[in-house]
Amino acid sequence: MSEAPHRCIRFGPFEADLAAGELRKGDRRVRLQEQPFEVLAALLDRAGEVVTREELRARLWPRDSFGDFDQGLNTAINKLREALEDSAANPRFVETLPKRGYRFTHPIEAENDAPVQTQPRRNPMFLLTIAATLSIAAAALAVLWIQRPPPDLKLPLRRFTIRQPLPTGTVHSLRLAAISPNGRHIAIVAGEGESKLWIQDLDREQPRVVEGGDGAVAPFWSPDSSMIGFAAAGKLKKISVTGGSSIQLCDLPGGHTCGGSWSPDGGSIVFAAGSPCALHSVSASGGSSSLLVSPEMLGDR
Repeated sequence: MSEAPHRCIRFGPFEADLAAGELRKGDRRVRLQEQPFEVLAALLDRAGEVVTREELRARLWPRDSFGDFDQGLNTAINKLREALEDSAANPRFVETLPKRGYRFTHPIEAENDAPVQTQPRRNPMFLLTIAATLSIAAAALAVLWIQRPPPDLKLPLRRFTIRQPLPTGTVHSLRLAAISPNGRHIAIVAGEGESKLWIQDLDREQPRVVEGGDGAVAPFWSPDSSMIGFAAAGKLKKISVTGGSSIQLCDLPGGHTCGGSWSPDGGSIVFAAGSPCALHSVSASGGSSSLLVSPEMLGDR
């Protein structure tokens, strides 16, 4: 069965009734003579495409001379633009392509005169049955999704050996190594006599000594893995992972530490110091430390 021909075409605020030969804007009919309307119909028939002047002549002025055709087409285009409140300089609907023709540029919405076919009424029980079936199927899929075994994530097993530079001294009660948060480095305290701070880069075979880390104990990392905190000579210090001069942060109450940890935002450090140990905090940029918790504070609890 062939598709019913388009009878009404809407574009912007206008509607062209091709069967009645009428142009309307809302509920108002727009006065437009027959030839300008036929030009509009020809352009709408190929909206978005260039319709040449010769094609318009063959369709609408087949028996006129060229002079009469040119004058008639120009007059029809002007009247059409006047009816559409359009402008040749800034067209919304009809674009002029010099020496070629015209193009209808506005999006259109076409309606046909085919009779509207109504959908047959469905039995309510039939609709309920379909809904129940879909609900049961969705629930079954959800159960299968929940019960399915987790994917077998086979992460690569990485093996490496830390070649300890020198035997560790007499600091067995303190942390001797700490892995960086990004998993690329390991800070190591080792040495005979005065300990030194070493870094084992996991992409290298040999560890490297960190200049400025002499006497280091209890290393710990900054959250971005760029700095190492440690204790040395009764001071809490930090140093860049690339080495250089260490930066003193504060004095250690009691002269020694039991370890430290950087805050997640990198702004402060909490460390244990004293005998018995108490928790203290200091700014990561250095300054005076403050007591957080002491054994005396917890004595009655």
